[in-house]
Amino acid sequence: MDTVFLQRIYVFFVVDHATRHVHVLGTTKHPTAAWVTQQARNLLMDLDERGHRFRFLLHDRDTKFTASVDAVFTEAGIDVVRTPPQAPQANTIAERRIGTAHRECTDRLLIIPERHLTSVLDSYAKHFNTHRPHRSLRQHPPDPPPAVAPTPGSTVRRTRILGGLINEYRPAGGGEAERQVSGARAVGAEAFVDDLERVSGWIDLDEGVAVERLAGVVTEVYRRDQAARVVVGDLP
Repeated sequence: MDTVFLQRIYVFFVVDHATRHVHVLGTTKHPTAAWVTQQARNLLMDLDERGHRFRFLLHDRDTKFTASVDAVFTEAGIDVVRTPPQAPQANTIAERRIGTAHRECTDRLLIIPERHLTSVLDSYAKHFNTHRPHRSLRQHPPDPPPAVAPTPGSTVRRTRILGGLINEYRPAGGGEAERQVSGARAVGAEAFVDDLERVSGWIDLDEGVAVERLAGVVTEVYRRDQAARVVVGDLP
């Protein structure tokens, strides 16, 4: 992955062939065998916490996959299989995952530092694992969230990922939470009208006084908005 400053950043990830779940292990400008080995240990610890293990690990013949990296998986009872030389088709799922991430995410963004890329990939991986449909999984994501049964009064809620680059749509139940959202919007609309009436009466005031009062109104509106979000969650 290249940044806007033409610096290349390397990404280490693993894809579960059965579930298509993606594990983004880390990013670095200077990949070494020691770094890859440590990321492999971190992956196994994460899998242990989830009670899940692979039977096989398939990777290419990059020189960074040294004997120490393979030994980490072999000691855990995972058989390591290397693809034939210059044969990316032998690991098509990983290759397709790289292309998908480029087309849907990183090719549409200007990546600046390494931390920026890490944050972007973590957000996209969460979307990829919990929301994006997969044909091999009958249009379900690898880790689908609990299903919400639609009701006559239910609506669709949109969640913006990466500033709106990706949008997720889920049904929102028509229960108490939805009534809280509607109530918060109504209160917010009434408060906004009150704010407009207050500002309209400042036309004849001194410019400095008007600016000071306007700053106070903006601060009050921001605090109201934050309080509403704490009560009912992030509004669509």
